[in-house]
Amino acid sequence: MSRPHVSGWRQRRGLGLVMINGWTWGGAAALVQALTDSRLNLPFVLLQDAAGAVRGGLALDQGASLLAADTAEYLARQNRLPVPELCPAAGALLVHPLRGGLFLAASALSALSKGGVAPLATGTSPAALSLVFTGADLPRAIELLSAAWDLSDEPLVEQVAVVQSASRRES
Repeated sequence: MSRPHVSGWRQRRGLGLVMINGWTWGGAAALVQALTDSRLNLPFVLLQDAAGAVRGGLALDQGASLLAADTAEYLARQNRLPVPELCPAAGALLVHPLRGGLFLAASALSALSKGGVAPLATGTSPAALSLVFTGADLPRAIELLSAAWDLSDEPLVEQVAVVQSASRRES
């Protein structure tokens, strides 16, 4: 079988990840709303339904992850939801364009599994594949995926953080 062709990928370091499991959709929505109201940048929100409960992760800039974790713990206590977990050092890989359906995602998960690396969160869209890892696992994940994919000549680029403005535009 031929190796999947990837024409571009980016890495994002310096993330913190707040993981929730067993939450209600209302609780997850309240958490996202509270973080948005606090003007925290959410580069990745990866949530899924798991047997009627929400599980997933919210990735933020490391500096904001402690505030986000405190907010999540407060909401968990107020709504009798499971206490969230914080992964204070995480990084992400964004692979684009996502052609050929989920074949690229499947090949990524296969290569990572064979190499003993598990992503903390995975997301797909029609445009890209997003994989979030602990900061310690990110270099190994890059190595495994580089070996599994036919990469363009474009090097892996480190993406800078985009921070939300403190002022809000009114429309």
